[in-house]
Amino acid sequence: MSSVSAKMNQDCLEIAVDGVFDIELYHDFNNAYKDYIGKANRYVIDFDRTDRIDSAALGLMLLMRQKVGTENRVIKLINANDKVMRSLETAQFGKLFDMDA
Repeated sequence: MSSVSAKMNQDCLEIAVDGVFDIELYHDFNNAYKDYIGKANRYVIDFDRTDRIDSAALGLMLLMRQKVGTENRVIKLINANDKVMRSLETAQFGKLFDMDA
């Protein structure tokens, strides 16, 4: 079963997605960051335990980017495996997010 967890570390909210990141995680993903909008200046989405993502997940990340704003806020995508990285690169997320492999 897939899941989302979040923890605040100073001014950075770290979100980890475990399993498949798809529309089934809509509420969990939104709930992971909604209470931190305006409190966190940096956000990290950790894909270390993410098997794959789909287009719905890409949309969820775009909505997050819109909701948290872009001025003085960084959203970094880290630890993506090859499959996840291909999806992020195909969607040209490197233009919108700070990405590390």
